[in-house]
Amino acid sequence: MPSYGSQPFKESLDYFEKKTPLPTNGWEDVYAEQHDNAFMVAGANKTAIVEDFASAVRAAIKDGETLQDFRKRFDQIVKTHGWDYNGEPGWRSKLIYTTNIRQAYNAGREAQFADPKFQKTFPYLEYRHSGAEHFRLIHKSWDRMVLAANDPFWITHSPSNGYGCNCKKFAKSERAMKRMGKTKPDTAPPIKYYDHTDKRTGEVKAIPEGISPGFEYRPNQAPREHFTPRQRETQRQPIPMYRPDNLPMPSPSSVSQEQVLPDGLQETEYANAF
Repeated sequence: MPSYGSQPFKESLDYFEKKTPLPTNGWEDVYAEQHDNAFMVAGANKTAIVEDFASAVRAAIKDGETLQDFRKRFDQIVKTHGWDYNGEPGWRSKLIYTTNIRQAYNAGREAQFADPKFQKTFPYLEYRHSGAEHFRLIHKSWDRMVLAANDPFWITHSPSNGYGCNCKKFAKSERAMKRMGKTKPDTAPPIKYYDHTDKRTGEVKAIPEGISPGFEYRPNQAPREHFTPRQRETQRQPIPMYRPDNLPMPSPSSVSQEQVLPDGLQETEYANAF
């Protein structure tokens, strides 16, 4: 996986491969914990193009392909399907790549955190700010906060907490927490909310401050009841990054001699014969 080591992260790949590619008209068509079961690209409303994007993201997770690799696949997918999308190519490809890579990584870590044996050794989780130059002040205020692994705060505040958010959680043992100068876990800050109106339905959602709409969930926690992927014998292969503009024509089908037109006719006569 590109940002987190040279070896594929099994739990991350397992999480992503269980998703169903789902055509959508907008980003709110798949919301919050629904992302645990469905893969989407906002505005990609044909199954074939969503499946090709899913295979490109899978290649990035499984084979460690970089953003530059993904952009080549992105350009080829857009060309193949004639997709008309919003935003500049560089921005849109980066958004799809980074959001899916980070959330798949976070989901893989959540699978590890949820293991009872793991929790017995590491009963606490630490919020770690990314250290980005341009950051959300409230995310910075949570930096180094240590809470119990089962604290309700994590239900809505587990990274990523918005587009471009690269905050993380780290597991902590009792000893590690004490090395931070803490004798007990911190108390979670009070949660304030703001209203977000779903433009599709008019529904008003209460979103915790500091969390972007659609990110108020803990990855890899939703039950796999909806969007259950159909079984496939093989994974869909990604579109090659270097696809020739002119693919070879298929071999002509055999026809009877009676169907073959004679030489020397006008072009219109050949056209009218079809």
